[in-house]
Amino acid sequence: MLVTDFIIIPETLVKKITKLFLSSNALLIALFFCAGCATIEDKVYLQKAEVSGPVYQPPIIITGKKPDSTITLSARFYSNTTDRIHAQITNSLDIPPSEFSQEGRLPFDDWSWTGSDNSKGARNFRWNMPDLYAGVDADFPVSRSISLLLGFTYSSAGNTNLYGGSLGLSTFSMHKGVGVRFDFGTSLQQYNYDVYSLLLRRTTYWNSEEKQTMYLLHDVDKNTSLNFYLNLTLNFEYDKSPADFFFSLAYFNQQFLDFEPSTPYMHYTQPGNTLSEDHIYTDAHGEVANSYISFTPGLYFNISGFQRLVLGAGILHSVSRLPGTTSSWFVTPMIKMDFLL
Repeated sequence: MLVTDFIIIPETLVKKITKLFLSSNALLIALFFCAGCATIEDKVYLQKAEVSGPVYQPPIIITGKKPDSTITLSARFYSNTTDRIHAQITNSLDIPPSEFSQEGRLPFDDWSWTGSDNSKGARNFRWNMPDLYAGVDADFPVSRSISLLLGFTYSSAGNTNLYGGSLGLSTFSMHKGVGVRFDFGTSLQQYNYDVYSLLLRRTTYWNSEEKQTMYLLHDVDKNTSLNFYLNLTLNFEYDKSPADFFFSLAYFNQQFLDFEPSTPYMHYTQPGNTLSEDHIYTDAHGEVANSYISFTPGLYFNISGFQRLVLGAGILHSVSRLPGTTSSWFVTPMIKMDFLL
């Protein structure tokens, strides 16, 4: 005969053991999921950049004897006496490219375009200007003293065609042979860019442990920038003079890089968000832009009642130039043919 002894456990003790077991499992489950939790902070810094595109030139329209009833179509051509400008991007990281150049992965030894200086922001920006660019403008009077101005520009950088356009309003007057015109408007201009950036990633885990990782990005693409311009033009017209004089004073800005770096360099893994995290992104590559004052004196010739030849030379000066700019002055000769309708 088999006798089995039973141990009677109080009901309150059973409940406590069950509660403790469930709490332990809940804690283990929470630890399992939290082990993958993190806060990621990404900051992107621009290290080396090359852009190719023209310097923008606001349209110059001569005020004729009947400006309120004359539609002016213009074809203009500019050439550049400066083909390349170098400058600094000041908020780049002070990290030499040698940290990324194992097995010859990078085609350069430093971030600078002009020397072997690895210091922070050592002329790591280069702007290539085309030798020649062309534009077509159309000026439509809409009242006795106001007109609408439309423009289109074309240039070539390498094997790429670059286009631009402008839209503006003008106010004008002609009195005793002196024409006064004030233009203001906006412009769009395409650029090619080739940019190396660094993405600095700081990962903070649930247990306050931190990890810092650095990625190299390389973006090659075309960018369209939005700019504005102001332009004052005075011209002096005399009945018996074979040539008349004008000058134009303009202020305009030019933005070069307005994009979000995103393309990993070919030998590096793209930064991926594989954890369950809060993601904080900061674009610290800054704005790369310039502002210019342009003074353009010149002569114009009334070939007939329907055609006008305009010759001039723009003298440009950078007034808010990037640090370390190699040239803040340059000249852009201009030839323009007006067709008066």
